[in-house]
Amino acid sequence: MMELHAHPGQHVREFAAELVKAAQRHGSARGMHNEVEIVADGASTADSLYAQWQQKQDEASIAYRNSPEGQKASAEREAAILSAQETHDRLVRDLTTLDFKNDAAVLDWLCAVQDATDHVGVAVDKTRILAAFEGAGFIVGANCGEAFRPDDRDNVFRWIVGQALDCLRSVAIHGIVHKFVGEWKAKFVH
Repeated sequence: MMELHAHPGQHVREFAAELVKAAQRHGSARGMHNEVEIVADGASTADSLYAQWQQKQDEASIAYRNSPEGQKASAEREAAILSAQETHDRLVRDLTTLDFKNDAAVLDWLCAVQDATDHVGVAVDKTRILAAFEGAGFIVGANCGEAFRPDDRDNVFRWIVGQALDCLRSVAIHGIVHKFVGEWKAKFVH
């Protein structure tokens, strides 16, 4: 039996096609893709091998979820989501007392809410967050292009907030907000 090795990053369908060709030349072929063995014979097709691989992946996933280790990981994930949701909810409530004139406090709030909402399963109150910031005079996507002035504290502050709000409006606040805030603090907060 011919043995093949998947290349790092190789899609399973591409690997399955290689196994089919090898099986046609040598009678049979096998190989591992993401720790799942795929076995091909002369009648195999790339689609049938993909289905074989997918079934084994599904079986392994079910076995892991039902194992003590999988159940522990699931419970930990649920607890992390619950904690993140509680943090999000507290931060959204804190919007009523957030001093929007304190640029560092606003940026710290954005970083905290980004951390809390960077989890699948956390319900994000985008409408309330966007309304609070827009009500405080912030503009989604502010100070982009020629309006950006990298040496102006308030301009960069409003740009960071505008970028965070723009990301939130479409998906979620991107983690890069931490980098932008760190650079802003290093440059403007003494």
